[in-house]
Amino acid sequence: MHYTKPVVSKHLDWQYRSEYIASRSARRPCDTGIEPAWADEAFADDDALVDSPDPASKSG
Repeated sequence: MHYTKPVVSKHLDWQYRSEYIASRSARRPCDTGIEPAWADEAFADDDALVDSPDPASKSG
């Protein structure tokens, strides 16, 4: 587990995936659609806890 993340970029490209994450609640009725701005804020948070590798990942 990491308590600081490497600085690679503070910008995420939502050109192809913004509609997909925003419509999550349409695919999973109990979930919330994620606004790209929320994801950008979390990604840019210097105090974020990053669990790597993702324990929910199926590909590793």
